Amino acid sequence: MKKILGFLICLCLCGCATPFIKASDVKIGNTLFTRSNLLVKGDTIYYHNMRILKKVIPVGTEVKVLNFSNHVLVFSQVDTNKMYRLLAETGYYDKYFVKNKEDIGLDKMSPSVLEDVKNMKLEKGMTKEEVLASYGCPAYIGWGDESLRHSVTEVLNSNTWYYNVNSRKRDCLVRFKNGAVETIEQYWRRR
Repeated sequence: MKKILGFLICLCLCGCATPFIKASDVKIGNTLFTRSNLLVKGDTIYYHNMRILKKVIPVGTEVKVLNFSNHVLVFSQVDTNKMYRLLAETGYYDKYFVKNKEDIGLDKMSPSVLEDVKNMKLEKGMTKEEVLASYGCPAYIGWGDESLRHSVTEVLNSNTWYYNVNSRKRDCLVRFKNGAVETIEQYWRRR
């Protein structure tokens, strides 16, 4: 009986250590699609998509998983073979990638929203999914509550998203009401 109980405890602990693997069934070699526009510095993408970065991997880009852990996901962009690494310090990679391109919802967006998403703009009335596709994962979903510690479902359930310019400075606060952008408060303006 003690052996069975010990085995079950070990099984639970091992399962809890890798929520991303269990939740998403991602394996090395899998093809995924970027859930949002991802901002890049060199070959590195940071979990909070800092606005100061100018290089973009567009939403819906096909990628191939090369390696991953609960802290880093290494992938190559299929059309260019360029290798990147996402530093997320979490197993919740579903905020950045989807298995099926249709899951992003680009085909359901109006032409004006699609243009905003392509140009990484935010507008009042956009849905949470549209904001996520355009601006990426927010740095915080509440003051001091880092998004990296939350699943995409928890992020989408929050009505307050903070985006950062860099690792310290705020860019904007997006408030949602009834699932759509109600206000966008700018902290810093780019020139």
